[in-house]
Amino acid sequence: MDSYEFRAWDGEKLVYDSPGFWVLTRYDHSVCSQFIGLFDKHGKKIFKDDIVEINTKAGKTVGVIRFANAQFYFAHINKYGIRVGITHLEHWYYDEKDNIIAEIIGNIYENPELAPGLIDG
Repeated sequence: MDSYEFRAWDGEKLVYDSPGFWVLTRYDHSVCSQFIGLFDKHGKKIFKDDIVEINTKAGKTVGVIRFANAQFYFAHINKYGIRVGITHLEHWYYDEKDNIIAEIIGNIYENPELAPGLIDG
């Protein structure tokens, strides 16, 4: 990633900062999200805290983009009802033909109802 981009939830709307760090100095870090360097299948930038839907042969899965242990990951509820995180792109971002299958359908601030069981506190 050549530059860093952030956005923040100001309580009413998402505020974008491109490129730079002023969002980090103006808002609490808990409401700041970094661009992860990937785009969804429609060309939209994917940020931490985005709610992403993937469609595979196994079906549709909705998850949230998270960050921990120095990496972004796709958190979702598996078929056993367990919350899991997937870091490898080939398991959530690409299909078997290397087509991008991730689609942003919302974010945890404006659309928390789209990701039940995946949004903390």
